[in-house]
Order: sequence, then structure tokens, then C-alpha cells
Amino acid sequence: MASTAFKNLAKKVSLQELKWLRDSAPNQQALHNMLVRRVAGEPLQYILGNTPFGPLTIKTRPPTLIPRPETEDWTYKLARFVSQTFPSKQLNIVDLCTGTGCIPLLLSALLPPGSVRSLGIDISELACQLALENAAEAGFSHPVYRVQQDNILSPEFSKTLQEQSFDLITCNPPYIPPSEYHSLPACVKDYEDRDALLADSPDGLLFYRALPSIFKALLRAPNGVFAVEVGHKQGEAVVKLFKDARSFHSIELWNDPWDIPRTVVGRT
Repeated sequence: MASTAFKNLAKKVSLQELKWLRDSAPNQQALHNMLVRRVAGEPLQYILGNTPFGPLTIKTRPPTLIPRPETEDWTYKLARFVSQTFPSKQLNIVDLCTGTGCIPLLLSALLPPGSVRSLGIDISELACQLALENAAEAGFSHPVYRVQQDNILSPEFSKTLQEQSFDLITCNPPYIPPSEYHSLPACVKDYEDRDALLADSPDGLLFYRALPSIFKALLRAPNGVFAVEVGHKQGEAVVKLFKDARSFHSIELWNDPWDIPRTVVGRT
């Protein structure tokens, strides 16, 4: 019989969350410990150790950024877009700020088998290791997916890839400005990597200002495509940055399922 303490904990989470935790816990004590963590505010995805992302199950560990539904949504749209843009072509993809590796791994799952080779870049050693684990779990290990630990804001970054040519660049960079970061829910700012969330400039555009020159250097294949996730008030400003670079065309702003401008997409 469940103790009073357990019952009190269980009342503080939703029935759906309780079901997920029960399904994941090997025994009652483990379930109790998981409930304690959840009631304290730890994200459910970290407690369970994974999260669904399309047909994939992506491993999640603190502090690597947890994949979001809006990212999943635009990755599906991008798969359809590149299928039309590059029919019957093997794609070379670089994913900047790769985190768990969820974006290129989902593209590998959605596009024709054998048609994708991708490189994930992240400054975090923990993220790079987790991305490799996710690639192995999904059946997309080297050479389908590989990682490189690097700082994309380093002046030398593009030179490290100068021998490679990419058809598609994806990027979900840090974009939350300091004024918004401090008002984030505790379940986000107390657990997820600050460096994966915070763009340390007043407008949150620190990374976006660097991206046009990086993309120009890396998208050397004909008709290259890029897709970049943006914050909820940043879409038009990021579109302008790419238009002002005068190296890209057909720049679009895609909305997420909540009708928020979420992804800037363009071509070389």
C-alpha cells in the first residue's frame, strides 16, 4: 500500500506525468525518488532520461538543452522542403549548436535512407557526447552523423571546415536576451545549460549577427539551404540580417504551431 508521503507527492503531478513515471520506474522506491525530483521542479525529460522527437526517442541529460516541440515542427517542414529542393541527392548537412543532435538525426530518419551525411557542432563536450549516443541509438552513427566540439563564434571556426562543402545548414543557437532569461521558469534556468539558452547581448541577436558570414563560408554547394530557429520577437530582425548580407535569396519566415514566427529559411 502506498504511504501517505507518496500519495501527497503523487497529487502534485498530473495523471499523465504520473503514468510516464510509473512506466519508467523499476520499483516503488525509484518512483518515489522520481516524484521527489519532479515536485522539486526538475524537467520530466531529464527524470525519464529521454523525450520523443518525431519517430525517434532522444536521450536527455542535464544540462544539455531539451528538444522542443517547435523545433520538431520546423524540422519536419524542412525535410519536406529539402526533398523538393534536392531530389535524389545525397545531402551534406552541418548542424550548428547541435545539442542532443535531434535536428540532423530527425532529418536522417525522415529523408530517404542513405541520403544524409551530417556533422554536429557544439561547444559543450557533454552535448557532443550525448549527440553521439543519440546517433548510435537511432542507427545513424559515423559516417552518417559525426560531431565536432567547437565554438562557432571563434574567428577561426569556418577555417576548420574549409575543406568541406555543405548543402544544408541548420542551427538552433542561444537566443534568449538577458532581460528574458531572468524571468524564465525555474525548471528551465535552474536545470538547462545557460550557455545553450542565453545570447549575451541586449537583443539576443549575438549569434545571428555572426551566422550570415559563417553560412556564406560553409554553403558552397549550389542552391544551398539554411534553416535557423529564432526567438518569438526576433524573426524580422534575423531576416533583415540575412537580406543585408546580400548572399542569400528566397528568405522566408516560418511560423510554429502556435503561430509564432520561429524559423528563418533561405538559399544561396
